[in-house]
Amino acid sequence: MRPGHVVRPYGLVGVGQSRIRKEINGSSVRDSSHALQGAAGARVHLGNSGKAAVRAEVAFLTNNAFGERSTYHTLQSGMSWRF
Repeated sequence: MRPGHVVRPYGLVGVGQSRIRKEINGSSVRDSSHALQGAAGARVHLGNSGKAAVRAEVAFLTNNAFGERSTYHTLQSGMSWRF
């Protein structure tokens, strides 16, 4: 952390492949597609030392398996300490 910077925003982007398997009436069906993941968040440093921080993040993951677009959203929070 740089002195004087209390809030640290960040963004994440990922591209990959999604492999999905479904069980339907005892039969296994598989498919794969490209996947896209993204997130944005901020870390807020606590106190003057900057060793403790809390963070909040919103993320999504989307793919197009089985000819159907699926998108998942998450909201996360956490806390960290630097030793």
